[in-house]
Amino acid sequence: MPGGADWEGEIEQKLRACDIFILLVSPHSLSSNYIAAKEVAIIRERQARREKVHFYPVVLTPTPKIALDLVKDKNLRPRDGKPLSDFVIPERYRQMSDIADEIADIAGRVQPKSAAPNDKSSSESVTIEPGRSEVSRSVFICYRRDDAPGFAGRIYDRLVSRLGRKRVFFDIHIRPGLDFLKIVKEQVSECDVLLAVLGKTWLTTVDEQNQRRVGASATRRIWCGLKLRPR
Repeated sequence: MPGGADWEGEIEQKLRACDIFILLVSPHSLSSNYIAAKEVAIIRERQARREKVHFYPVVLTPTPKIALDLVKDKNLRPRDGKPLSDFVIPERYRQMSDIADEIADIAGRVQPKSAAPNDKSSSESVTIEPGRSEVSRSVFICYRRDDAPGFAGRIYDRLVSRLGRKRVFFDIHIRPGLDFLKIVKEQVSECDVLLAVLGKTWLTTVDEQNQRRVGASATRRIWCGLKLRPR
């Protein structure tokens, strides 16, 4: 908002129009009369009228239980309401990545209010399903959720703005319950560009069996899949 703008009116307008309300929970935010009595109150008023607005609280730092009463009826993130600040750094990044993925999923299921009825680009589904390989995705983003989720997400946003959603593959589009590895392999073999976002642990991340998730052979298979793709 520019200097001199009516910030209160602007905030209220956005609160009454938003589809998702993300509340960053901390002793400071919940002790704010404006947040508690104005912002949260508007969202609860909308929910009481059965408007489709999603209230999403994220606990940042340890917060007194008496303050958490404001959101006690909501499903907190991280799960069980454990503050993000209580996690060690690698686990905190994973939690933040999971939160971002969940918010993206919620947002993906929200029909934009501003979309025109015949605007196919805003309403089309980008969820990856079996048998949908006819949809070409020219860029495959390879990243590790433990060390580069934020960077990968921003890269995805920029690529989508230039290429469109159907031409960029990001694993958060894979629906729960589907064969994750099978779909990833199919998309790798069909993409034109594999963009690897290399964080500090990209090559050293291990699976449940303590095996490196990306070994020399796995890396060769990725690049062979690109090289051998029929033209």
